[in-house]
Amino acid sequence: MKLFSRFSLVMLGSLALAVFRAEAIETAAQPVYHNRPLSYWVDVLDLKFCESYQAALSASVLSSSSWDSSPPIPKVADIPNGPEAQDAIRNAGTNAIPFLLMWLTQTNFPNVPYLGIEESFRTLGSAARPFLPELARMAMATNEVKEDKGDLFFLPRINLGDGASGALDALGWIGPDALPVLVSILTNDFPNGTKVSAIYAIGSMGTNAAPAIPALVTCTEDNDFWIAHAAVMTVGVVGPEDPRVIAALRAIELKPKPKLQDWRGPLSEPQSSCPRCRGAAANR
Repeated sequence: MKLFSRFSLVMLGSLALAVFRAEAIETAAQPVYHNRPLSYWVDVLDLKFCESYQAALSASVLSSSSWDSSPPIPKVADIPNGPEAQDAIRNAGTNAIPFLLMWLTQTNFPNVPYLGIEESFRTLGSAARPFLPELARMAMATNEVKEDKGDLFFLPRINLGDGASGALDALGWIGPDALPVLVSILTNDFPNGTKVSAIYAIGSMGTNAAPAIPALVTCTEDNDFWIAHAAVMTVGVVGPEDPRVIAALRAIELKPKPKLQDWRGPLSEPQSSCPRCRGAAANR
């Protein structure tokens, strides 16, 4: 028994040393800014050191069971060391992207959560273009988990093990150069959850995503509620003055689908961003 215990201690010690060495090698290889590794600056953007946000988040968890009760995410300018973190990401440039991609595939990696990675891609923007093929591969490698279709409030879930959700968001932050990949997801046979995430990624580009309007308009008529919902929420942001968008939203107002008619929420926000769509129902 003592021999086994000593052996176990030796093995645990060896494993701990190996992990320490691996982390040390990774940290040493990271781009450094003001004597801090890239992972530190990503943690800053992840709000790990934002005490006011963390306190509000803890309070919301304790006081409410609602899924949407989290406090609003502060602007980077209001995050402690946030602007400096953005400078660090910009300073690293494309050297940061291999690490961001690596961390995207490690959803259990405790020190570099998704929010910081996605904000890093937002900061890099078009500088991430050379990595579009790898992000596209990650975004399309998804496995949908079936949910009860009878409950409106359950979104189709995506297996995050291969970083698909983060990759889709990153494509949105890169901008119009990523549109062909995202539109391809909408127009081909991909899981519904993947399509929903792709629609919101397109929406994050705002009016710069105008070439995606035909695909988004088609999605407003999709038989899957959540695809149609995401498209209705997004299309008015992408093309607020586009005649195709106005026609699509008016069609939904005049002849709403049963589920969209029962739950009017999806129709209010796009109308607020599409002035010419307001009052469409009153113009019958």
